[in-house]
Amino acid sequence: MNELRRPEWVPQQDALEQIGQELAALLFGRMNKISMDLLQMIFKVVLDKVLAELEALIKEFQKEINKIGEYLENLIRTIVLDQLTNLFLVEARRALGFLSLVPQIRNAVERELTNAVKAGVERVILPAVLGPLRTIDFDPGPILDAFRNNGDFDAFKRTITSQLREHVTRQIQSANLGFDLTVPVSIEIPSPIPGLPPFKLKENVRLGRIGPPSAKIVDEVMRAFENQFNFGQLFEVLVRYVVPVFNKEKEIDSLKSEMNALTDQFRMNPRQLYPAAPGSNAPLIFFHLVRNGGSHRVLEAVLHYPGLVPNSDGWPALLAVYLNDKVLPMATFFFEENRTFDASGLPSGLTLRRHLGMEELKPGKNTLSTIALDGYGNRYEMSRSFLLKV
Repeated sequence: MNELRRPEWVPQQDALEQIGQELAALLFGRMNKISMDLLQMIFKVVLDKVLAELEALIKEFQKEINKIGEYLENLIRTIVLDQLTNLFLVEARRALGFLSLVPQIRNAVERELTNAVKAGVERVILPAVLGPLRTIDFDPGPILDAFRNNGDFDAFKRTITSQLREHVTRQIQSANLGFDLTVPVSIEIPSPIPGLPPFKLKENVRLGRIGPPSAKIVDEVMRAFENQFNFGQLFEVLVRYVVPVFNKEKEIDSLKSEMNALTDQFRMNPRQLYPAAPGSNAPLIFFHLVRNGGSHRVLEAVLHYPGLVPNSDGWPALLAVYLNDKVLPMATFFFEENRTFDASGLPSGLTLRRHLGMEELKPGKNTLSTIALDGYGNRYEMSRSFLLKV
């Protein structure tokens, strides 16, 4: 940056190319990692926003379905009252059969039995049956699937009915519905004395607790629902809420595809996004003769991987070095991370150093090869040969 401020420096083509290479390597290494993280964060924010919008649309859809309960409560009140009265009347007559009563009282009870049962059903059973309809909370997922499957009306109807039955069954079973039935009766007994009016006798005949199995009560409620409810009208109403949901789902799918495509592009082609100098991802291999104590000379191999910066991108997924097709253990190398060779203008990267003993080499041609794979799937590969004269 200091050099760029000097007007006399800027026209130098070689210097500009060198700094361009360094900037490209920086962008490829550290900035690419930062850009990837930032990209994923941005996509998450956008995706969370669209998902919240979808959730709001589904809640509106669900709210509209849940109106079934309130509508159904008013629709089947009278029908269910009659059906449940007949159901409880069977239980009441069975209870009456176990009582020992004089014929006059039994006849009077039978005359008043229907009204007594209907009053008990209306007072105790009907609120317990219809009240839970207001609390129903339909699962919108399967209902949306019925619309998604080319508007499958039969599946829609089955799903609504199934969820309603499950809710009603759960509520009625937990309530253990029933009531104590007492039938008030009034009978006249003729006076044994001619000319006197008959005696009026009022009696309360207790039949005990009556309550049919909850499954039968559920069946009566569902029978009234299926016979009276207009599924076609509800289907048409819900279409207005379904279309925005499906459009939002398509938007989310498109966003995810775009996110995956761009992320893959970052991972697989980071150098296209941040072009480096030609061949900058090819490792560089150098050899130096060095003294290893006294006059004994050995060969030092230096391998440099431009743009491969472990401390910012994570350790390479693959890193191997071969001497004459034989693997050299990584533990025998000295590592220098993020090293920059100012004299040669090489960009930052990973550098490996190792002495090659004469016992490892062979007379004639020797080949040192390396291959590395970074976390983005980029491949670094190079071979270098030299002759050893004995």
